[in-house]
Amino acid sequence: MPFLFSHSHSSQHALQQIPHTNPTHTTNSTVQAPAPEPTTPTPEPTTPPPSLAEQESQTTGGYLLNTSDGTCFDSDRGITSDVKGYVIDEQGIRHDDVCEQNNNVLREYYCSEYEKDYLGIKYIQCSLCQDGACVTPPPAVKLCVESNAKSLDFSTAGSVTDTRTKAVFNDTCSTPYVLFKYYCDFSDHVGKRATTCPNGCKAGACSP
Repeated sequence: MPFLFSHSHSSQHALQQIPHTNPTHTTNSTVQAPAPEPTTPTPEPTTPPPSLAEQESQTTGGYLLNTSDGTCFDSDRGITSDVKGYVIDEQGIRHDDVCEQNNNVLREYYCSEYEKDYLGIKYIQCSLCQDGACVTPPPAVKLCVESNAKSLDFSTAGSVTDTRTKAVFNDTCSTPYVLFKYYCDFSDHVGKRATTCPNGCKAGACSP
């Protein structure tokens, strides 16, 4: 009788399939980028306030010396002896033109980039310095004024005025042949001279 072979129950368990794995397979995951570092904003460049010299130039005009190291303002635009002016130096200090030495010398301020604080000083001789400027002196007031253009003209009657007292002195015949002639002397005072008129004296003058 032939022998029948049959598989055992244990062999069937050995034939169970082993799950298939892929060694290159990885689990999908989301990688987040790092947060950016905070940045400090760049400050806006600031403009320095104008100096006192610049402010004066903007409001009054004049001359402004402006360099990379500082400023200077001159109201009368340089060495101008007949105009009273002032200077504001690099430190912001004001200097006014001024009269000195019995009003015969002017101390004139001006801007100079070669001087300390850009402040230049010049001393100017004046016939007359008045209120920080050289001025033309007024004509001298005459103390004695003659009516005749030619002094001591005996043939022409005239008069002399003392401007201090307002007194008027008229040429006069003191006698028929003697004339009292008034004139202004070298000290600008009233003088009187008596002269004899050969042809007689009439109406304050010698007859021709």
